Amino acid sequence: GADVVGMTSVPEVVLAKELGLCYASVGFVVNMATGMESGPIQLESSGDILVRNKEKVNRMFFDIFSKTLDQQNCRCADSIVCL
Repeated sequence: GADVVGMTSVPEVVLAKELGLCYASVGFVVNMATGMESGPIQLESSGDILVRNKEKVNRMFFDIFSKTLDQQNCRCADSIVCL
């Protein structure tokens, strides 16, 4: 099972791994699935939701990118194994 179902991040993740690049995906929940709420799904745009949560989003990315990323010594290039 899954707690969250999202839009696809393929082929980006496959291409990144083929190149040995470090890759991370960030997803934002913008609405509930059909049948999960008592009323109809509201069609509020994902942009509106991001604007409303701008500070949280900015803080998240700042926290991620303010850390030293050691891509020379990570194992991302080893993530695709030939069988």
